[in-house]
Amino acid sequence: MEILGIRIMKIKFSLLAACVCVVTSNYGACFIELDGANPSTNECHAAFADPGATAFSLPPPTPLLAISAGAYHSLALKADGSVIGWGLDDFGEASPPASATNVVAISAGGYQSLALRADGSMVSWGLGGMVVSETETDFVAIAAGYSFSMALKSDRTVIGWGDYYYGTFYPFTIPASATNLVAIAAGYAHSLGLKADGLVIGWGDNGYGQTTIPTNATNIVALAAGATHSLALKADGKVVAWGGNLFGQLDIPAEATNIVAISAGGLHNMALRGDGKLFVWGLNGAGQTNVPPNATNIVEISAGYYDCLARTVSGLVIGWGGNYYDQSAVPGELNTNYLPVTVSGVLNTDVPGTYSLTYSATNSVGESATTTRTVVVMDTTPPEMVCPANMVIDFTGSGGAIANFSAQATDLCSGETPVFCAPSSGSNFPIGTNPVVCIANDESGNRNHCSFIVVVLGASGVTSDVLAEMTTLRTTIWKRHVLFLDAAIASLTRSVAGNLWLDETHLNTRSGGSVFINEQTALLMLSVMSEMGNSPVAKTVLKSWGNRLVHADRLLALVELDSATAAGANKKQLSNAVKALAEGDRAAGDQQYSAAIQNYQTAWKQAAKLVSQSRK
Repeated sequence: MEILGIRIMKIKFSLLAACVCVVTSNYGACFIELDGANPSTNECHAAFADPGATAFSLPPPTPLLAISAGAYHSLALKADGSVIGWGLDDFGEASPPASATNVVAISAGGYQSLALRADGSMVSWGLGGMVVSETETDFVAIAAGYSFSMALKSDRTVIGWGDYYYGTFYPFTIPASATNLVAIAAGYAHSLGLKADGLVIGWGDNGYGQTTIPTNATNIVALAAGATHSLALKADGKVVAWGGNLFGQLDIPAEATNIVAISAGGLHNMALRGDGKLFVWGLNGAGQTNVPPNATNIVEISAGYYDCLARTVSGLVIGWGGNYYDQSAVPGELNTNYLPVTVSGVLNTDVPGTYSLTYSATNSVGESATTTRTVVVMDTTPPEMVCPANMVIDFTGSGGAIANFSAQATDLCSGETPVFCAPSSGSNFPIGTNPVVCIANDESGNRNHCSFIVVVLGASGVTSDVLAEMTTLRTTIWKRHVLFLDAAIASLTRSVAGNLWLDETHLNTRSGGSVFINEQTALLMLSVMSEMGNSPVAKTVLKSWGNRLVHADRLLALVELDSATAAGANKKQLSNAVKALAEGDRAAGDQQYSAAIQNYQTAWKQAAKLVSQSRK
């Protein structure tokens, strides 16, 4: 291993963790890397949340070589061979001793810490001392478990001290098979060893099958031990997991291929892909699987009992998850060699398109670096639409009525957006219920729609609507007017009886004539009431009701005339009916409602007779 070389690679074992650490160095150079996604997408009109960029200059005063997350404390190894710690320190586990110098590997355990020095000797601090002297120099790897520790010797044997703890303490023991080992991993109450031939052995607690090695655990290059489960990394970049799976610790993500480093936490796992992509799965009770957005371009990982640590290629150390003793609160001194970043470029979030932002930084010796982010402003939100309320209108002719309306659409990006309705405003709508659908497309092709209905009342509908208005009025009038209004309501109620109507515009030829008579009676009662003092029926209201009822009766007569014509009646046969229709129109124009209705009844009756004769 070359401590100050261009590239340093080291296998590291810590509490519940095994990872590959890679550090690059280029002295005096300035580097900058984008945080977050590139390219980035941004919704039109939404403020752009710039994820920014991280700029740094190498070498930092003390560039990092390794990180290690324990149960409640964490460690970091600097390139100068010194160690710093943070988090719980009840037993001094986060306070490296003065002898922890020239260190090349670290491991944070439950309440203890280990460090391996370049000369092959070990240093231990916290709860539980070593069984060997710090002067012994034949160690090549270390691993701190929850309440026990291990060290791998140059002869490929392993020593251990402390106790397993799983409800009760019991002595740490090493099986006779623990020979020819090239790597070790310490968990909560179990241990793993990797042999030179790529096979794995396990010992200690096996309550969840964590030391029962699966048959596919072959060609292994790295190990990691959790609380009740185990991980192994194969030479082909695949991860093997076994043991307890209460929180999905064994459910390896499908994308977790080409893995170069693994780390097992208490009940969660971390895996690092060759492209710097990080995967975390398992228990998320403390947010440990919620990977931060800036955890990109990762080169080292370490899972603690409840938390996670990761280091980016720039040297930035990121901590997240359980932070009960500030074990994931990375000290500022680890991330102090970063440079201010300036951003240039034009980004108009109100106009869809592709934009470029340039990030630049310069270090103290004048070296500069730049990088570019592409931001795509896109409009994916459909226009907001406002349709008219459902409309109810009276017919204006036998063909229905023209309806005018206005639907509106506004798009955040395009502004006012044209609306197309079918049928369109100004169209003639036939008598009955007519659905209208309105559609709006913004400039980006996003579509929205709304709908409403246009109800065109025919003769029957108009009569029923007038009756409803009369009934509503009754609740507000004085007692002496009630008799007249009740008489009008009773007459009009008889007019809308179902047996008198065939549909909205046709009457039963045998009994339909009573509709006209009852409407005449109703209007007569209303006319008398309107002449009484303090009448609740103003002349304008009476005029409206009268015009609507007369208009409905005219439609009945006109539709029946059309039916007679269609049945073959000639002009001479229809002359009396046409004459009566014209007389009714003159009376209606003079607001002589009774005379108008009488003439329309005559026209309807004569036309209906001709229709009946044609069917014989």
